[in-house]
Amino acid sequence: MNGLQLDFELSAKRNCAMSPAAMLWALGVPATFVAGVALVLAALGAWLVLPFAGLEIVLLAWAYHENAVRALDYESIGLRGAELHVEVMERGVLRRWVLNAGLSRIHVELAPGYVSIGSGHAGPAIRVGRHRDQCDRRRLAHALARALVRVSGGRSPSASDGTGFTLQGISHGMV
Repeated sequence: MNGLQLDFELSAKRNCAMSPAAMLWALGVPATFVAGVALVLAALGAWLVLPFAGLEIVLLAWAYHENAVRALDYESIGLRGAELHVEVMERGVLRRWVLNAGLSRIHVELAPGYVSIGSGHAGPAIRVGRHRDQCDRRRLAHALARALVRVSGGRSPSASDGTGFTLQGISHGMV
């Protein structure tokens, strides 16, 4: 960002296996089929299927919309000099944090579903790792804690894997 040496960087984004055009096909084909069947049944006198078919089409459209909104979500964590930069794009909203790793004690905690990064005086903890499985989150927490040890001059950050085990010795290879 500001020309400093990059000591640690990790970016993660959602795995979007289908393109937007393929998702439109995945929505359009079932919706057309459901509408066609419902119209045929309504023409035969079973008109009560129409509201349910309409509901099914609306739910398919809602699922497509949610997938499209989340397609650009990502997380980026970078250690530049003594500053820990965290960026989270979620539902089209970009949030950025900068923590001074050299001056404050940064806490890294592995929780179910995310990794929590925080400092005692910098407000609420930052949650990252949403786009990774639990094993990758554990590796992220350990790698980040190791990088923070290097930046803080050997002072070990507080790190926990959610089991109460504190990773104080990670600078000595106890991971």
